[in-house]
Amino acid sequence: MTTTATQAPTATTARDTAASSPAEQRSEISRLPLARREDLPTALREQLDGLESQLGYLPNWAAASALAGEHAQHLNTLLLGLLGRKGALSQEDRDFLALVSSAANGCSYCRLNHIQSYGRAIHDHALATRIGLDDREVAELDERRRALADFARTVSLDVHALGDADIAGLRAQGLSSEQIIEALFVVIAFAAGNRLTVALNVLPDAQFFDA
Repeated sequence: MTTTATQAPTATTARDTAASSPAEQRSEISRLPLARREDLPTALREQLDGLESQLGYLPNWAAASALAGEHAQHLNTLLLGLLGRKGALSQEDRDFLALVSSAANGCSYCRLNHIQSYGRAIHDHALATRIGLDDREVAELDERRRALADFARTVSLDVHALGDADIAGLRAQGLSSEQIIEALFVVIAFAAGNRLTVALNVLPDAQFFDA
């Protein structure tokens, strides 16, 4: 994704075109060059324009991944849809799962991103930050949140360790089959986003550090 005149001035600036020289193959926000916005498929360009309009800036993860064209569009649709307003789980639950998963996967960019979004959802940035650092050190998490966090961490780090008892534990906390499968989709989708962002070494957005 290229930066254009519509990009918020506080967002990180990156070169518009892929360079021919190996020394120039890293953009300012990613290990790979950024695609030019005018060269993107129409649906992806419209998707990113909408995201930029909603947030007031284009997130670096979206700019960096846009080089994949339609593949980026499909992944974005999945990720953004899972954090939308409608679902079997509450938006707060989905933000929580995305935060714990990002922390488990060691993705600094996504961890910072979801600390912000979960902090807004619960109106407590300090608690969101503590969960993003290590939810296991947050003693005040209730049993439902603990079960969701353990599920997210297991699926992220050692999915073969997930067993019937883990599913039963979620059911014991009142989660339906539809909620459990949605929780699984959130975790596996954000694992993909985490790995993409880590592999590209995407620079965190300046907005993450606003007071």
